[in-house]
Amino acid sequence: MSKTKYIFYRLFTKIIYFLECLFLKNDTLCPYCSKEQYLVVFRKKRLIDICYCLNCYLYWTNPMFKFFKFYDLLYREDDPFIKVPPSYNIDSFDGRFNYKKKRYIKIIEYFIHKYKIKRALEFGCSWGYLVYQLRHFGIDAVGVEISEIRRNFGIKKLGLRIEKKIGDLIAKREKFDIIFSFHTLEHLHNISNIFNYFFQLLNKDGILFMEVPHFKKESNFTIIGTTHPLGFTENFFLKNLPKEGFKVKVYFDYADLIGESWQGEDNIVVVATKL
Repeated sequence: MSKTKYIFYRLFTKIIYFLECLFLKNDTLCPYCSKEQYLVVFRKKRLIDICYCLNCYLYWTNPMFKFFKFYDLLYREDDPFIKVPPSYNIDSFDGRFNYKKKRYIKIIEYFIHKYKIKRALEFGCSWGYLVYQLRHFGIDAVGVEISEIRRNFGIKKLGLRIEKKIGDLIAKREKFDIIFSFHTLEHLHNISNIFNYFFQLLNKDGILFMEVPHFKKESNFTIIGTTHPLGFTENFFLKNLPKEGFKVKVYFDYADLIGESWQGEDNIVVVATKL
């Protein structure tokens, strides 16, 4: 996409969302529990209502911004997790990557040694950097990614298996020892069934590993909006995952899990075991 077209889409997006905020504030049902028991705890830019569910403890925006192919057309930041790398760099990939935050070696080794995983799924795998590294450890790894651009890159350039929809894996009755999800849940508009999907895809005693931004104080209200319609706290996971069939532990620093800090202290790391 040209820079001019990108700027046009960004401007168009802001106009559309501005109009939605004025006239279409109808996202009053909780995206997880579907209850209409909430408080408006903050008003961002005097337009966007940040709601807090009194039943399940989830935060969400009203309205939620929905735009056709948003993650292909507009979500192309310079973050190496998001930006598809130039094709000419692929030949130098060794499964470990040079950029620290793309190197999942410690995490992969931790789960291999502790749980002896053989088959893994990443939900929201972007262009496949974690799936690629898992395969270098001999793990049968699969990804799920909604963005066509990033999905096709992983398939064509890295030779990975990346599905468009998680439902396709459920329909095939596939099973995994572990499901990874790094900074994906906060981008979704509805999570009423997502944990049930994870439960169906996991083997008995399988592991669900998730990382999301820690929505713990008002300063985090700056990150919720068009790209992050949902906000999570530890209370959400501790209350709701047991009801979904999981035993759950929440961490606030990777040092408590793998022995070294990695992603900083502004995230929640969830390790849930299927019962």
